[in-house]
Parts: sequence; structure tokens; C-alpha cells
Amino acid sequence: MAWWFEKAPERLEFELRKLEDAGFSYSITDDGKGLGLLQLQVEYQDWEDDQEPGRLHYLTVIFPPSYPAFPFVILAPTFPPGVHINPESGLCLLQDPGNNWDGSRDFLAAFLLCQVKDILRAHQGNETVFEAQEGLRQTGYIRYQPGSAMLIGDWDVPPDIDRGYFCWRRFPTDPLNRLVRGAVTHLKTANNEPIGELAMGKFWTDWLQNGAELPGRWVRLPAIPKGSDPLEEARATWSDIANMIGSPDLVGLLIPEEKEKGGELIDNWVFVLRVGVRHERTTQQGTVFFLVRAEQFSEETKWSRAPRAIPIGAKKALVVGLGAIGAPLAWQLARAGIGDLRCVDYDSVQIGNVPRWLYGMAMIGDSKAGCVAANLQQHYPPLRAEAIEYCVGAVDASPATYGRFMAALDEVDIVVDATAEVSVNRYLEGLAREKGIPYVWAYGSNGGWGGVVGRSVPGRTSGCYECFQYRMLDAVNALAGGRPVLERAIEPPPAEDLPDVQPVGCFHPTFRGTGFDLDQVSQMAARLVVATLCLDAPPRSDSYPNFPWDVAVLSQWDTETGLPTVPNWTTYSLERHPDCQHHDD
Repeated sequence: MAWWFEKAPERLEFELRKLEDAGFSYSITDDGKGLGLLQLQVEYQDWEDDQEPGRLHYLTVIFPPSYPAFPFVILAPTFPPGVHINPESGLCLLQDPGNNWDGSRDFLAAFLLCQVKDILRAHQGNETVFEAQEGLRQTGYIRYQPGSAMLIGDWDVPPDIDRGYFCWRRFPTDPLNRLVRGAVTHLKTANNEPIGELAMGKFWTDWLQNGAELPGRWVRLPAIPKGSDPLEEARATWSDIANMIGSPDLVGLLIPEEKEKGGELIDNWVFVLRVGVRHERTTQQGTVFFLVRAEQFSEETKWSRAPRAIPIGAKKALVVGLGAIGAPLAWQLARAGIGDLRCVDYDSVQIGNVPRWLYGMAMIGDSKAGCVAANLQQHYPPLRAEAIEYCVGAVDASPATYGRFMAALDEVDIVVDATAEVSVNRYLEGLAREKGIPYVWAYGSNGGWGGVVGRSVPGRTSGCYECFQYRMLDAVNALAGGRPVLERAIEPPPAEDLPDVQPVGCFHPTFRGTGFDLDQVSQMAARLVVATLCLDAPPRSDSYPNFPWDVAVLSQWDTETGLPTVPNWTTYSLERHPDCQHHDD
């Protein structure tokens, strides 16, 4: 008996009594796999027009060990096919099983009398009944080979084309023991006429070229195949599929399924990898099938979870300083979908960086700029990321490197400064102002006790970075003199009163602070960058809104007790300071 029912036999007695009261016949079995899962075989009578008995179905009900915290599964292999039965014959009983199930009031007999009955009638063509639905698509129930995937494009295959060829490539860096992970690069008809080509940006196009190009075939089917041979229907549609073209042999199945619950039908892909094997004893040739998940790379897939960031897909950003704040900030922008990143830093990765840096020990010795650019470009296509190993203000920078840096300034839409160096801040904001583009700065205070993010936007903010410094100095002087802080003054963040540290091998002193404390600053900076890049987007409800402030100061430690607190942001408008000389009267 299942573990849970052994602990609470009264629930099993309750379920069985309800079944008997409702007139259902049943028998108790187990899963036959040694998992200890309780199964019920329930006789389910199909009634035609509620008068005449029809076919008798035998349903299998499987209870999870955690029942009734989670629902049972009902398998109905003899039910008529339809959208509310998954490929493993499981019935779609709840629209959202994770939220709609309530084990304190839901029980099996009620589902048999209601949801199961409605599903059967719906699949028999009765359009008047409520159809039970799940949000999970049919392809979500397939037992794919672990670690396998095939990238595909957003291809519109004409409905009258039911077969064809494709070219695919393995991921070049995958180990030999990985079964298959790759990308379908070109889709064609049976006459070798092109249908679609995978477009993931220059980096991925070049990278995939390092893998051998392999042939494949595809067939359109009316439904997801069932049974032990997933290519049985494909062979009936196209006899050529019976013959393997190499081992492994990849076959694509194009099948219809609902785009959304109760919505229109769309085409989706499932891939079957067929591998020839030879039995050691008999030396006879056999075939093994593996089901491979299809992953569509498209604009819809990319932006559906974060539509407010769509405008930044066409934007370019220059991120200077790739330390504890700059590297996570660049990562946030990359995964949000920015189109182009220029990553600037002169430092290399050291062991001391690891506790609060984006990447770990495997990157020791690599340049920070090169590491960040390469990783982001690989993981967030079609992003173009360029590394510029340059120390702003250095006298020994090569003319070529300086030229690349200045050329990047001419091309980007925003300058993001995470250097935490006032001289660099002033210089970069001046360059951004000359180019007429926004400038965003971000830094953390000692100990990770707080931080600041801010921006100056030509034509929108009356103040600049120098005005920010003056307004923060006003607050410092007022606090030191015991005077009230003026309304437009900007109070600095709290900071731990301890000296900087410089471990063995560290190039220069640095401040203390944990990475997860400093992440508060990089995350807010990323939000400010995205909001600023969306300022010129056409009015639309799904663009990231603008913030009604320009400077935000973080406080997340208590200076009196030295204890961490809930992060608190104080925001300010960046107003021109009367002492600042960077503005024309």
C-alpha cells in the first residue's frame, strides 16, 4: 500500500466508500514498478444519451505518495482521442493543477462523476459540455531523453506541405557521452525548396559551423504519436522514413496542438533520434528510439515573458567597469534582451574577485571584459557583445584600444558607469553629454551597507553628475554641522567605517562587502538603464515605464547597530546645482 495511505488509512477508506456510494466498481493494485504507489482499476461505464449503456472503460487511478497534498492521475487509454488526453493517456482534469487542487475537499468519485464525464462527452463530439483543460500543451507530457534538445526557428510551414528535409548540427562543445543537443539550421520541402533558416545572430551562426552538418527528414502528423514505435505513423505517411540515413538518424514530427487553453491550433515539433545497435550475443541489428525536445528560437519566445523590455532589443549600451556591480549589471541587460553590449574593463579575474563576481574559479586569469562579453554573447543570442580591454584615463593605452573605445561611444545609445571612480565618472558623463546620450552611474558603499544609482539625460534632467556631487556635499556638510539637510540635498548611503582590504596578489585596495548585498545596486541600476532606454519608445502599454526620479540612494544596514536591514531606497530628482560650472546660463 502507498506510504501515505499506510500513515492515514482513513483517507483511503473515505475514497473507497465514496466510490461505492457512486456505484463504481474497482480493484486495488500497485504500480508494478516497486515504487509503492497505490493504483485503482475503476470500471467506467459510457452512457449514450444518458439512457443506454455504451462501452465499458477501465480507468487507472494512480495516487502520489504525497496524496492528498497533490492530485491523483487518471489514465484512460480507451477514451476517444482529443485535446484533453495527453500522449500517456492521462486525462486533463484541472485547468491549473498546482493551484486548483484542494486535497481537503477534492476526491476521486467527484472527478469521475464530473470532469471525467465531461472529457468523454467532449471527445465524442458533444460541444455543449464544459471541457476540462490544462495549460500544459500535449508536447509537455512527452518523456524526452534527458539532456537532449534541438533548436528550431519560427518557421511557418504551409499546411499543404507534409514532408521534407532539414540540415542540423550538433553543439560543437558537447561531450561525446551526450546523446544529442543541436540546432536545425535549414528547413526544406521534399523538393529541397527552402522553408526557413535558423537566425540566432553572428556568434551562434559561426559557432555552429564548427559542428558537422547532418541530414534529417520531417513529416507532418495529425497528432502526437503513441506506442513504443514513435515513427510508425511517419513511415505510413512517407515510406522513405523506414530507411535510416546514418546513425544516429534524426526525424522531425510536425504536429498540431493548442497555442493556448482552448485557443487556435499551432504547429509544434517533436524530434525522434533513431540509433542502430547490434546485440552482442545474436549480432542482430536493432533500433533504439529517443524523443528529443524542440526549442523554438523566435522573437515571440524571447519576449513573451518580458514584453516591457522589447524596445531595448534595438539598443546599444557601453558598460564601463565589470566588477561586483558592473558584471551583474551587464548580465541583467543581456538577459533582458539588449541588442548590443560594449564591455569595458582593464582588469583580469583574480581569486579575490570570486565571492562577489559573476563567474567563478574557472575564469581565473581571463580578462574581465573578454570573459563577460564571451559568456553573455554565447548565452543570450542574438546579442552582439564586444570586449574592450581599456583603462579609462591610462597613459599607456594603445592608440588602437583608445580608438575602439571612442568609436564605441559614437555608436551606443547609453553609457553605463560602474567604475566607482569619481574622476572616471566625471569624464564619462562629459563624453556622454557631448554625444547627447544618457549617462547612468552606480556604486556600492563600503561593507555593502548601501549604494547609489543615478542618471543624467540630455534634455530631460536639469542636473548632471557634478550637480549630484554638489548636492551630496550639501547634505554631508549639513549633517557634520548639525544643521537640517536642505530639501534638494542628497544624503549619502551608509558605509562601514573600516579600511579597504588588499589580499595577497590583489592589484589595488578594494572595499568590503558581500556580493548579494551589492546585487541590490546592480539590479536597480539595470532597471534604471532599461527605463532610460525606453524613454524614446512609442507610447505603448508594454514598454518599461520611466521612473519619476533620477537618483536613488540605498540604505540596507543600521549604522548604529551594524546590523543588516530591509533594503530602503530614497529617491531624488537631479536638479541643477547653482555652484556647478557645467551648464550654460
